[in-house]
Amino acid sequence: MARPGINIEHEVIDLLSDSESEDEGFARHELDFFDAQSDVDFADEYPDLEEPLGNLHAQLYEHGHELIDLTGIPDIDVPPSDPIVVDDDEPPQPNAQAPDWNDADALVTGAGCLQLVLSVLPDISADYVLQTELLKDEFLFVPVRHLTNILGEQKTLFKAYGVLEKQVRNYGRVANSFRKNGKSRNKRGVELELINQGSQLPKELHAAKKKVELETAKRRKAQEAEEAEEVNLQQARMNNQMGECACCFDDVPLNRMISCNGDTVHFYCMECPRRQIETQLGESRCRPKCFGVENCNGTFSRRQLQEVLSDKTFERLENLQQREDLAAAGLDFLSECPFCDFKMECLPVEVDKEFRCQNAKCGKTSCRLCEKESHIPLSCEEFKKDGQITLRHIVEEAMSAALIRHCNKCKHPFIKEHGCNKMACTHCRNMQCYVCSKNVTDYNHFGDVQAGKCPLHENVEDRHEQEVKKAAEDAMAKVRADNPGLSDADLMVKVSDRVKQAEDARKGQALAQAQRFPYHMIGDELRRFPLPPQAAGAPVQPPPAVQPRAADALWNLLPGVFGAGQANRRLPGRPDNPGPVEVQDYEARQRPLRLLDNQAYEMRLGLMNMDHIRHEGLEALEAQRAALEAQRALGLQQLRVEQALGVQEAARQLQLEARVGVEAQMLVERVRRRAALATRARRR
Repeated sequence: MARPGINIEHEVIDLLSDSESEDEGFARHELDFFDAQSDVDFADEYPDLEEPLGNLHAQLYEHGHELIDLTGIPDIDVPPSDPIVVDDDEPPQPNAQAPDWNDADALVTGAGCLQLVLSVLPDISADYVLQTELLKDEFLFVPVRHLTNILGEQKTLFKAYGVLEKQVRNYGRVANSFRKNGKSRNKRGVELELINQGSQLPKELHAAKKKVELETAKRRKAQEAEEAEEVNLQQARMNNQMGECACCFDDVPLNRMISCNGDTVHFYCMECPRRQIETQLGESRCRPKCFGVENCNGTFSRRQLQEVLSDKTFERLENLQQREDLAAAGLDFLSECPFCDFKMECLPVEVDKEFRCQNAKCGKTSCRLCEKESHIPLSCEEFKKDGQITLRHIVEEAMSAALIRHCNKCKHPFIKEHGCNKMACTHCRNMQCYVCSKNVTDYNHFGDVQAGKCPLHENVEDRHEQEVKKAAEDAMAKVRADNPGLSDADLMVKVSDRVKQAEDARKGQALAQAQRFPYHMIGDELRRFPLPPQAAGAPVQPPPAVQPRAADALWNLLPGVFGAGQANRRLPGRPDNPGPVEVQDYEARQRPLRLLDNQAYEMRLGLMNMDHIRHEGLEALEAQRAALEAQRALGLQQLRVEQALGVQEAARQLQLEARVGVEAQMLVERVRRRAALATRARRR
């Protein structure tokens, strides 16, 4: 492999030093003993350099390197360069023999030293040194030792630059993996020199910088969007334009909410409908409705769904809606591409046996009979018999058919990952058994395996493995019967080691889940105790009685103090462990899990109803109390008014009575005066 073109001078650069003056001193120091004209014995004159050079060789050998072809990046125009040569008469040869350094008459030259390095470390190249120099120019405050460590871990300049940029950007925010230098290094212009020499490393560095710039732009855009949302929230609060989400009851700006089109409009934030619709899509439901309030049949407009959902999720939603519409249309000659979801109406299959997909991302032509790629002029049977790979596909299809179940009602395929064997279809909600695929309505279908019933709980990976293995054996036997010349190796499905490791991990998880499940079948009932390690399908036996502990024997050794037979006496803080003859009767003392679940469910419903009734009662009492308070306040007000009117009337009555009394007194006084005057007149 050709090495990058650069003029190598006779200088020594300490890659692990952070001292700029030290590097410059070594750069200016020319090693005259590498001159071809000098006649120096290297081993005798410089014995102290032999061990450091060996350590340097070992360190360089530990750091491998990868080559990334970035020649397709048209960002930097790199001129052609001359090949690397040294200032000796002949350049070093890759397969040449290194000089004998033990010979006292051997001459030490630059070509000889380079040939020695190539002979000791044949896989090393100058890329590692040049990559380190580029990183030193890019990260001036990062220690060189840390740069070399990261470069050795990441293997490439592209990856190392990204890791170092992230560490420098987050320096001081999280736990630092290095300590910055107190003094910055001076840039040496290594990148420009490598561009002039035609090296590919500047292109790799430029690609790493471009990736960092794109990630920085994404972070800046996300930060600006977050700041804009914060400003919008503050303005909405100031202008009193906040609304309450009908699902999470959070206060949200009105311009960040969507509403249903029901009789009663309900408003939602952007996050609640997004999560709800994504959950419904996972269950293959594609008609979002108002979900925050019961008995609301409102829906959301297409524009609102585009605002809430991502482009990929919205495309999936529309795809499911189109598939439902096509299925509901009942078209007679509707055909579907077996390689994508594209559908269209075609001529009868007797007229045209090929399906030409119009999807721009697919564009394949397939057979409408066998749903394979078009094989005209061969028939489907001839195409199936054409080669061993096709016969192997027969085995693979049989294995897939044994693994994949289909709904008895809507024919939707599914595979169980965990849980019980009572399955509910996510499309039509049809319930069926995962073992025998019969429709079920309750748990009476499940019971003891020995009695011929299907198990409710089991290790699903073991079942899958047994069914797939049996289907593969049957398919291989049938294929070998039709083709006697084939062997098992020709039909065996080969998988990689990574797939085998993933299968082993999945089996281990399934076994752990099956063992953690505390309920297992005994007869027709479920019993609560751990499943002992035994053969699959064998009846589960109750756990053995608990043996007396060693501490219990101490009680029986001291009958005079504690009394014989006191070992099983229950003490405060001590668990009640049954003795060897006190075997618990699980059949008599434990109730079926179904009854417990039903009772628990009924209790939950009762509690919910009671809570609902209590809530309604509290609301009625609160309304009645408010009405009584209002009536009492009104009565008090009326009483005060009546009291005020009564006081005024009494005052007026008193005034009237006082006025009448005064007038009576005045009348009596006048009568008296008139009587006195009359008496005087008679006397005269």
